[in-house]
Amino acid sequence: MKKILFICTGNICRSPVAEVICKTKLEKLGILTQFEIESAAIQGHHIGEPPDHRVFIEGEKRGLNFAHIHSRKVQLNDYYQFELMLGMTKHHVDYLESHKPADSVTKIALFANYADQNLYEDIKDPYYGNKENFIEMFDQIDKISSKLIQKITQN
Repeated sequence: MKKILFICTGNICRSPVAEVICKTKLEKLGILTQFEIESAAIQGHHIGEPPDHRVFIEGEKRGLNFAHIHSRKVQLNDYYQFELMLGMTKHHVDYLESHKPADSVTKIALFANYADQNLYEDIKDPYYGNKENFIEMFDQIDKISSKLIQKITQN
């Protein structure tokens, strides 16, 4: 079983969207049971909270369900449980690397870069933005998730 953890700042926008989009795509391919996909935050400001209400609004338009998601912070055990931790920004990757135990073998990478070696881009935080920023974020994550799934199912 492949275990992937998506990471953003508060686990209420980007990482839950990546989690649900990837799970939905894997389910449509009939291989979701071969994966454990979760999301978490590097900060604990929203622990236990559901995703931002704008995530629910855009998700509903796309047929995505976020009802089961509640924010949680990255834990020490995550470095041993997940074989791949994908940060939404370079800052998230740096945080994860700086907290990674020496004996952990988890791979840490930038979400966009892991899926496509030519992207090298951050997924912008839509939290302080408007509806269009959330639409752009969903579109960006959807596109990158397709490439990520293509890559992880080839191996």
